[in-house]
Amino acid sequence: PLLEYCSLVWSPVYIKDIALLESVQRRFTKRITGMNDLNYLQRLETLNLETLESRRLNTDLITMFKILTNLIDIDFHNFFSLSTVVNTRGHRFKLIKPVCKSNIRLFSFSCRRIDCWNSLPENLVNCKSLHEFKSRLNSVNFSKHLILTFWFGSKSFYFYCSFIFCCNFSNYYQSLTVTAISVNFYPRNSHFSVVEIF
Repeated sequence: PLLEYCSLVWSPVYIKDIALLESVQRRFTKRITGMNDLNYLQRLETLNLETLESRRLNTDLITMFKILTNLIDIDFHNFFSLSTVVNTRGHRFKLIKPVCKSNIRLFSFSCRRIDCWNSLPENLVNCKSLHEFKSRLNSVNFSKHLILTFWFGSKSFYFYCSFIFCCNFSNYYQSLTVTAISVNFYPRNSHFSVVEIF
């Protein structure tokens, strides 16, 4: 619980910090009897656990839902603004993403999850209760919103930081081989950080 306390305020944004925090759960699960020979992804699947990064994402979205539906005593307009555009696809509770001139603002709670919130399916956002929202939230694929999750085909693999390898890709498609594991990376932009460990 201490790893997630007040994560709405301090949730890390840099890969090295996310990976360092994740390593706590990674090391702990490896000490469980019978888990030593499994990689981190396999241990999570066996133990029916999520990554800490995924749990922080869920916490943010649940809090946004609470604010939107007045389940907590926080003024919605102090954090978010509803979009007035109605001729686009998606649900009717889409939020406006403000222009951010600093990383502090960009990665604050009121900004960092807006893209993720706007991408939620309509049947999820229109849930009548918090319990229903939480239940349906578990069935949504958030891989593209998680930094330490990369998708290859239909499977997701988690790579955690034993070192940080930063480079500028000259081509959109690059291939990198690390510790006898061949991985194909599809970077979102020209500057991409590669992290790896099991």
